[in-house]
Amino acid sequence: MERGFMTIAHVESSDELNLLVRDLGEHSDDESLGLIEESDAEEDGSTANLQEKYNSLLEKSGEYTRVAKVAVRKMKKAEEDYKSLLIRYKEAKCEIETLNGELSETYTKVRFLESEVVQANARVERVTTKKLDDVISSQKSFLDKSGLGYTGGGSSSGNVSKGVKFVKAEAPVVANLTGEKLEVEEKKNLVNQRMLNPRNQFADRSESRAKSRPRPQRGPRGTYVCHYCGFQGHTRPNCQKLRAKNSATPQRSGGPRNDRRIWAGDQSRDQNGDPGMMNVMKMISAFTNCLESFSRRFESPNSRTQSYKEITPNTSDVRVNKVFALFWRLCRGYVKSRASVAPSLVIFGDLFASGRSSREVHSEIFAAQLATYSRMSRRSYRGKDIIADESATPVAKKTRLSSQASQDPNEDRFRLPLNSHVYSNVFDKSTTIVERVVEFNTLGTTFIPRIFENRDWANLFGNFDDPMDELVKEFFSNATDLGPELVFWVRGTEFSVTPNSIADLLSITRPQNVNITPYDERNPEVGDILQILGYDHEVSSAGTSISTAKFAPELTTLKLIMFTNLYPLSNTTFINLGRALFLCDLITGAPIDICAHIYYILRKTACRSAAREVIPFCSLIMKLILREGITPPADGKMLTRQRPISLLTLQASRSHSSKSPRSAHISPVTPSAPDSETPAHTTSTSRAVPDASPATIPQAPTAPHTDRAGSILEHIQKRVDELVALLYSTNNHVQMRLETMENQLDDIQRKLDESL
Repeated sequence: MERGFMTIAHVESSDELNLLVRDLGEHSDDESLGLIEESDAEEDGSTANLQEKYNSLLEKSGEYTRVAKVAVRKMKKAEEDYKSLLIRYKEAKCEIETLNGELSETYTKVRFLESEVVQANARVERVTTKKLDDVISSQKSFLDKSGLGYTGGGSSSGNVSKGVKFVKAEAPVVANLTGEKLEVEEKKNLVNQRMLNPRNQFADRSESRAKSRPRPQRGPRGTYVCHYCGFQGHTRPNCQKLRAKNSATPQRSGGPRNDRRIWAGDQSRDQNGDPGMMNVMKMISAFTNCLESFSRRFESPNSRTQSYKEITPNTSDVRVNKVFALFWRLCRGYVKSRASVAPSLVIFGDLFASGRSSREVHSEIFAAQLATYSRMSRRSYRGKDIIADESATPVAKKTRLSSQASQDPNEDRFRLPLNSHVYSNVFDKSTTIVERVVEFNTLGTTFIPRIFENRDWANLFGNFDDPMDELVKEFFSNATDLGPELVFWVRGTEFSVTPNSIADLLSITRPQNVNITPYDERNPEVGDILQILGYDHEVSSAGTSISTAKFAPELTTLKLIMFTNLYPLSNTTFINLGRALFLCDLITGAPIDICAHIYYILRKTACRSAAREVIPFCSLIMKLILREGITPPADGKMLTRQRPISLLTLQASRSHSSKSPRSAHISPVTPSAPDSETPAHTTSTSRAVPDASPATIPQAPTAPHTDRAGSILEHIQKRVDELVALLYSTNNHVQMRLETMENQLDDIQRKLDESL
């Protein structure tokens, strides 16, 4: 815009003055027009800004309207849910009232039936008592010794008594008979009875005398006394106790005498055929008694040999193994000189030389070998001597024992027959636990990866070898415990395992100055464990185990890693204090000698004698076997490995924890700071302090509207939590899919570049 500048000059004429005034007017008009144009432009800019603000406010109001509509729909849905729940509550209340009425009626019927039963029992007792009294009263008295007969009277039909009556002893039954005639008839009856039954003449004579005449007319009666039981009334041949005893015991001409003769004859034949068998039996018996005495004195807390508290866990097994080795060395000289009992004694000594540390197993060995020796002695009694299968001994014919030993199909699988017995009775029926791969890269949102980032345990969570079932079980069946090391024998190869060899195999650096006491033998305080895991966990009545039902999802995943790869266990519902302490040491970052821990578990598994436990570290055992150059059989059964522990496992535990009822909401486990040494897990696993709201604390029954509102809010909160969990899982799934697609695109791009 052009602007005019006014200059002051001397005006000489009016024309010039008029021209000057005209110029000034034109300049003023131009300036006013410029000002008007500037004001119009400013008004247009402010109007545009207002329009933009109005549009943004309109959009925000639309969003708020949609949110309000969604909230209104949710409230309507919540009201509908509340109405349906209220209807259900009323229906349930009516059903409860109906059931209470039926229950009261049932109780009334039960009481009525009980009273009827009591009355019926009383009536039955009265009826039975009355009938019994009638029956007893209808019989003659126990002291009444009279017989049956008729009362005296005429012989006419009118005077005959229709009922049978008992006649007293004072009134004779036949009054017209004299004593002489009575004696004649008695003699006749006695002769007839002798003719009919000549065997029991004495018994018939006594019965005829007792029944023929009344008691006052009988002669003096003798008293019989049994010389076996001492009671009167019968003699020894008629004693029931003696008959019962004779029927229970075998006859004199039967087995006992023949058995004694046979035993004596067999003993003489044994002494003639194999005079050393009895000496062997005496040696075994003496050694058994010595071992029992040694075990009792060693295990007694009052033993004077050594302080009971100072005995290490390996001392007992080492001493028992020394005793077995000493016995075997003593028997070697006798074995060489006794060819007839050499095979059995070789087996017997090899069982002791195997070094098994469990005294219960040795007791079973003694029982089995004693039974074997008894069978051997019976064979020698029959004249069939047992011949040793030795190359130095000339043998004309192999016995059954040597042929079976040469044809044993398990000879290449087990070092001794005892190992085959242990395999079939203990380890073949045990449950195997195979280690699982742990994908820590998918668990980055949790505190689990930081627990293991400072521990060089990578080979415990990956880089596994596929284990074979029979080789793993043979590994433990052929084990020998020597205390500081374990000696194993697998398919003809013998090798030892120590904590240092495990560390070399897994490339783990063992920490220094660490407590290597087994966790099962430690006695931690329950309060210290609950301080780390949380105080809302259930403790057993004995105070020796803790429930894992209320573990948070992240803690449940860590527990799963521990019970498959570090501290194998099949049933994880309750864990003992030792395993809980191991879990707490993992969480707090305490130093753990994992190699000594694994060695203790292997040693404990190898020395057990029960088949109900588990077989741990199958992949590690397979790695040990393959390191020794042992070739697995081609037809062996491979153990199945479960899917890796990853984010999907964590999501499954979260869904399971959301379905299971809990006493209070447990906040998710998240670390407090990324650079902290120990994750802030102590507050996450403990119960969060609930606010005084209807959603967490139930109110008194006097305010039903408060309870309903609290239940509605709790239901809404649960729905929101489910939506959050669903969004979280969906987001993770989408991210994983995107990463997979990116990797695929990168592979395609790389292939295209290579082809070009």
